[in-house]
Amino acid sequence: MAMMLSKQVAGKRKRHRPHPFFRSVSVVFSSAISMKYHLLPLVALALLTAFSGREAALAYWRAQPAVSVPGFLQGDPAFAVRRADADLAQAMPPAAVDIRKMRANAMAAIRAEPLNAAAMRQFGMAMALSGKGSGQEQFALAERISRRDPLDQFLLIDTSAHMGDVANTLAHYDRLLSVNPEVGETLYPILASAVSDDTINAALAEHADRRWFLRLIGAAIDADTKSAAVSGMLAAARLHWRAADLEPLYTRLLGRLVKRGQYAEAGAFARQMPGVPADALEYIGFSAATTDTRLAPLSWALARQNAVQAEIDGHGGLAVRLASEQSAIVAERVTLLTPGTYELIQRVAYAADSPRARLHWQIRCLGSEATPVWRQPVPLRKGQVTYLSRFTVPQACEAQRWRLQATADVTQADSMACLARIALVKR
Repeated sequence: MAMMLSKQVAGKRKRHRPHPFFRSVSVVFSSAISMKYHLLPLVALALLTAFSGREAALAYWRAQPAVSVPGFLQGDPAFAVRRADADLAQAMPPAAVDIRKMRANAMAAIRAEPLNAAAMRQFGMAMALSGKGSGQEQFALAERISRRDPLDQFLLIDTSAHMGDVANTLAHYDRLLSVNPEVGETLYPILASAVSDDTINAALAEHADRRWFLRLIGAAIDADTKSAAVSGMLAAARLHWRAADLEPLYTRLLGRLVKRGQYAEAGAFARQMPGVPADALEYIGFSAATTDTRLAPLSWALARQNAVQAEIDGHGGLAVRLASEQSAIVAERVTLLTPGTYELIQRVAYAADSPRARLHWQIRCLGSEATPVWRQPVPLRKGQVTYLSRFTVPQACEAQRWRLQATADVTQADSMACLARIALVKR
């Protein structure tokens, strides 16, 4: 199961041929044997000065980018290791590598500088590539030295996953994503492909307090991961995060379920969302619950542009206002009505002293929207009038898209209409 966490890592990395290591140019000192005795201190001082100067140069250039190091210093094992490390960071696993040279340079660099993380890492890689070990011990030492270097984490993820150690694999994912969040774009799709596995999903819950865990949930939703697995992750996240942090993920999953045609799952998930009123999906009228954006698209979406406005008035009705010659969908919603015959009761009110907006209802089945289930223009009459309409939801229509369109004629003032009441009854 842990293999699922790393099987795509190699495929995500670019492959290229590492640059050859530069050969060193030796520094030749003259022999002091032929010198006179009284010159020996001066010779020793010259040798010490030359050696110190070289070490100072090495110390300086070791702190500079590998590509800027002068050629005459490239033969130093530490520089060879750094150049190889830069190449490896661009191409993991390497397409071709001189294992013996990598091992020799790494060992020489470690002898000169025992706390050289890159050298320790490459020593482990040489062992793994030559089949003389897994490199796990060296990678772990490199991690301790470097304080969670990204390349160490990648290697430890790979070795832990191949050993079948799910907890340790995820521990290194955690360190990598916490310290280097920019790698998430590459890693989230890999992790998302594995969260449907029950063992991995349960182990991931241990990291539910991490910010990257929320981003992983989003990636899992986008990857069409099983809703049960995503719901489990959301349940774990609820123990650590505020509702405001999770609400966008609830809406994202709900919209994805509807888009995939998983209407029964969408309804069940919406009813279990925290803070959602029990009747929010069944009530057809306009209220705070039925316009709750967390339930989109199972809640009413109202037009709120400058030239087209639809809003709930103080009496629970829908007030519509349009500028001259405007036509737009002012209210839209998806319902999950069961097959059968329904009666829609609506009370429409028009003000006597303002232009009247024409309203038109339409309902279509999601997935087969070619022919409307029901459509009806609302008659234009002064005052307040109640209408009763009847329509039938067919057997194959699991979800329905409601749209209310409003149109304004050429007028001097804004056109208005008010749905003072709307109710739905199944017969």
